[in-house]
Formats: sequence, structure tokens, C-alpha cells
Amino acid sequence: MKKVLCLIISLTMLFALASCGGNNGGTTGVSGSETEKTTVKLAVLKGPTGMGAAYLMKQNEENKSANKYIFTIENTPDAMSGQLISGSLDMAAVPTNLAATLKNKGGADIKIIAVNTLGVLYLLEKGNSIKSISDLNGKKVIASGKGSTAEAVIQKLFSDASAEITYAAEHTEAVSLAASGSYDICILPEPFVTTLISKDIGFRVALDLTKEWKDAGLSELTMGAIVARTEFINKNEAAVKSFLTEYASSVEYANKNVDDAAALIDTYGIMAKDIAKAAIPNCNMVCITGNEMKTALVDFYKVLDGFNAALIGGGLPADDIYYLK
Repeated sequence: MKKVLCLIISLTMLFALASCGGNNGGTTGVSGSETEKTTVKLAVLKGPTGMGAAYLMKQNEENKSANKYIFTIENTPDAMSGQLISGSLDMAAVPTNLAATLKNKGGADIKIIAVNTLGVLYLLEKGNSIKSISDLNGKKVIASGKGSTAEAVIQKLFSDASAEITYAAEHTEAVSLAASGSYDICILPEPFVTTLISKDIGFRVALDLTKEWKDAGLSELTMGAIVARTEFINKNEAAVKSFLTEYASSVEYANKNVDDAAALIDTYGIMAKDIAKAAIPNCNMVCITGNEMKTALVDFYKVLDGFNAALIGGGLPADDIYYLK
């Protein structure tokens, strides 16, 4: 009887010890407790600026990401501004000029942690006569994006060409005017490039404005960036660094696995699958960080400042906008 009683007491103590070991703030498994994941509230845009995050969304959904991400997908950049100011977002993928504006206007204390999209502007021609910018002399061109960074890019690149550039009110209007035969040359961003080409009426990409920009000695054409609130960075720097690693892998996946990435982009409501599949090669998704990021952005901001300082909130942003660690 005593042996049985001792056995029961021993087993009870073992179970008690096991129970204590399992309540240490983590999840206990064969290899020990796991570190609790940092929650990151992140917004991306529909379209090219948000496409690079699709694979990370999948990894997050499957609980394979280093951080726990709460994603929202917005239609316009303005929808994210207030959320960054209020703190309801930790990070957001935004146009680079909006990042500078938020910093300059004092509305949100943010830092740019990565450039995630280069240029998505292309010159399309119905024909085969345009091989260089000089070939545009005397030509009529329809474009879109009047008063935006797109116009700044177009004016900088085509200032020496005697082309007659007209601006449509919207991208869709520029597509319609080109498709109707009113113009044989147009300048459009993705995914509208894909939309026009898919009509199969003879338009082709004649000039990649991102390449033209770099060939003109203007560094990189930095159109999209990921920003994070400074307070979040200071409190969660390890999470920021792991995000940058994961985001770089997500972009690489999209660029190398177009079919699968297009399906994910469609699944998460960022862009329709067929359009995404055709557009991915032209979307210049990247993850540029550190000093390389800063150099490219400073050069681009100088162009925007010279064209219309209001596009970046009144002037060049201070150096503390750049996260360089």
C-alpha cells in the first residue's frame, strides 16, 4: 500500500512540475518556449505598391512569419495618412512624395525604412518608330498624372524633346483616347500599360522611363516606399529588421514566381490575377534599404523640389526621415 501511495505522490508532483513549466509566457514544445511575436499593423495599396507584400501575407496567414502582421489594403494613399498620424498603423506602403509630405507637415513622426517600388511609367507606341526620347520630336503624346510626380518625371525626361504632351484627367481616360485612335503615343503607369496592350490593337512598350531615368544619370526612380512610425521603430527595432528581411524575400518570390504571385495578389484583393501576371515584370518591385535607399531618394526629392515643392510638403525632408540601421 505504501508503495502505491508513493507512486501516486510522485506522479502528482511530475504533473504539477509539467504544468508550471507550460505557463512561462510562451508556447512549450519539444525545443522549448517560443518567443512571442510582435504585432505589426501594416497597410498596403492596391496596385504595384502593394503587390510585393502578397507572399508575406500568405506566410503570415500560415503563421510562418517572424512577426504577427495585421494587414489592411487601401484604395488610396490618403486613407493611410490619418492612420499613421493617429498610430492605428505601425507601417504603410506609400508613394515616396507622400512620405516626405507627412514628415514635412509634421503630421506623422515617421521614417522611411525601404524603397519598395521603382518607376512604373512607360511610353507606349502604336507603331515602331520610337527608339529614344529624341524620336518624340514633333509627336503628339497623351499622358496622365497632371500635377503629380508623374508629370515631374515626364517633364524632367522630355524637357529637351519638342513633343506635344497633353494630360488626360485620369489614367483610364488616357487609355481610352489611345485606344480610340486619337493618339498613337501615350505615357501610362502599370497596370494601365497592361490594360492598353491587352486590347491587342498594336500598342507596344517603346520606352521604359525607369531605365531612361537611370540612363540620364538621375539615380533610381523611387516611386514607392515603406514607412514606419518612429515610436514603433524605437520600441520594436528587432521586429522592423525582421520585417525588412521578410519583405525582401516576399518581393523576390513575386519577381521569380510570377504565376503563383499573381494568384496570391488576386486572392488578397490587390489586383486581378490576369492583369497582375502581365504587370509584375513591369512593376519594378524592390526592397532597397540603408544608404543606397537614402541616396536614391535624396536625388528624386531634389527633382520634385525643383519641379513643385508642394509635392513633397514644401521642401526636402530632413535627414532623420531615413532609417539607416
